[in-house]
Amino acid sequence: LGKRFTRMPWKIDSAMDKALTADRDYQDAMRRGLTPPEAIALLYPDQPYLPSPVKATNTTTATQRQLTIALVGHPYNIYDEYVNHNLVGRLRAMHVRLVTPEMISLEGLNDGLAASVGKPYVTYEREGVGAGGHYRKNDADGWIRVVALCGLPGPMMIERCVRACSACTKNPRLSVS
Repeated sequence: LGKRFTRMPWKIDSAMDKALTADRDYQDAMRRGLTPPEAIALLYPDQPYLPSPVKATNTTTATQRQLTIALVGHPYNIYDEYVNHNLVGRLRAMHVRLVTPEMISLEGLNDGLAASVGKPYVTYEREGVGAGGHYRKNDADGWIRVVALCGLPGPMMIERCVRACSACTKNPRLSVS
């Protein structure tokens, strides 16, 4: 692929090293609990877009455990501040620990998908339904499903996960559409 841009192998190797380093740094930021926009803002602070700040509220004390909420849905619904009324920023302001589909390994997504509905039916189902299936057993005190255009296959597949998860977990769930 690099030969399409240059025939100089040292430039191709250098670009590949930079890309792998950037990907490794991004994945590390995600493992530390940052959402993709927060990770990008941390790695590239001079970018034109930064997540909106929201005034923090004191909802936890030193003796309380931090609440963990899973956000499940398409990335364009979870991270678009206009569409979801800055849901991520508002939850962060309440000192909620957020977990998202991008923070799960491929193996975890596949296990969550198999536990919820079996085999994937649509392309995005692994991230949406697999994440819901994973978080019903791991890391989350509850989860929020963020969907738009509820009649399309993606949200319908996530609804399958909601129904499967309802049968085997008592964690609270909220659907935002």
